[in-house]
Amino acid sequence: MKQCSNEKGFTLLEVLVAIAVLGLVMAGASGIFSSVQQAWRKQRNTLDLVQNARWAMEFMANEVRHATVSAAPAWAQTQIILVGNGIQLGRDSDGDNDVDIGDIQVQFRRPAGATAQIQRRQRTRTGPPGPLWSAWSAWEELANFIVLPNPSGNALFTDAGGGLYTIELTVRPQPTLPIGRENRDYTLRTQVRPRN
Repeated sequence: MKQCSNEKGFTLLEVLVAIAVLGLVMAGASGIFSSVQQAWRKQRNTLDLVQNARWAMEFMANEVRHATVSAAPAWAQTQIILVGNGIQLGRDSDGDNDVDIGDIQVQFRRPAGATAQIQRRQRTRTGPPGPLWSAWSAWEELANFIVLPNPSGNALFTDAGGGLYTIELTVRPQPTLPIGRENRDYTLRTQVRPRN
């Protein structure tokens, strides 16, 4: 005896069409997810780049704030001196305008070439008046992705007059490539006055 069933199932063709539609929806969703993730990554890298430059600029500004600017003969070699793409400054540890043990000389520079970084080195006074300074430490990288030269043509440090110094950093995600929509310049500028 035959039994007829009124239950209907999906045909093979309907299942294949459903799988194809689901595949298209998933491909579109993954494309959107991928582009959002890529945009987020670029934004995060840019934020890190600018924060790194801001930290470096604040670090250098702090060094300039604590520099000794006396023109007294004993400090003539360690007062703030603009040197090419950098600066040399001294810090009088006890504030007596005399070169004593523990006084520090610091140099910052933006080396020429494609290194696109800011470097720092220092030496310390090791003895009584005379040429007794420790050797300069090795140059250490303070910031990178620096555009050489700055688009405004300014050096890393400029003397704004009246004892005021300007620090300008321009960073670019790919500093050796030209400016473009995906490779913009970000310029940070501050002015600082030594306290001593």
